[in-house]
Amino acid sequence: MLNFIDCGAFRAVTLGQHLMTDTKVAVKTTDKTAFITSHRETNILKTVHHPNIIQLFQIINTTELCHLILEYASGGSLYNWIQQNFVMEEEARAMFQQMLSAIEYCHRKRIAHRDLKPSNILLDGERNIKIADFGLAITYHEGQRLRVCPGTLPYMAPELLLGQGYECSAMDVWALGVTLFKMVSNTLPFF
Repeated sequence: MLNFIDCGAFRAVTLGQHLMTDTKVAVKTTDKTAFITSHRETNILKTVHHPNIIQLFQIINTTELCHLILEYASGGSLYNWIQQNFVMEEEARAMFQQMLSAIEYCHRKRIAHRDLKPSNILLDGERNIKIADFGLAITYHEGQRLRVCPGTLPYMAPELLLGQGYECSAMDVWALGVTLFKMVSNTLPFF
């Protein structure tokens, strides 16, 4: 382990380095008390292979912890990048197209992320998008409507807040729209 990157309620992310190849990796360590989230994320990451989705390399389980060895995105989060940079429309368009490509790929596989926001979108060293943090992701059936409200409030579609149930893919598309708005204005469209 080289140093600390980020932490959350049930997880910590550290920068690691593979000893034989010197490849830098992100190590997401999850407490087994969050088993459902960790298990769901692991199963989904095993099935997705897209250039704009963070790649899972290996899983290391201990009695108390689960370590996901993930592709390292050296550019940090889109959230931090937006805070430090003025995003020109052309650059925002290119990044947004990568986000759309990744989410369209997930939706074709009937996977919904359900927590898309700038802090869960990472950038590699060339500022390419890497969708990350599939802890709230779910597999769904066409036309299925869910009622459980995961995600982050400013990025939630109105139907979630009204308790009418929602289609998973529509929720992700709404969150992408809010993310694009945040990218070009550095504010949220709704409070």
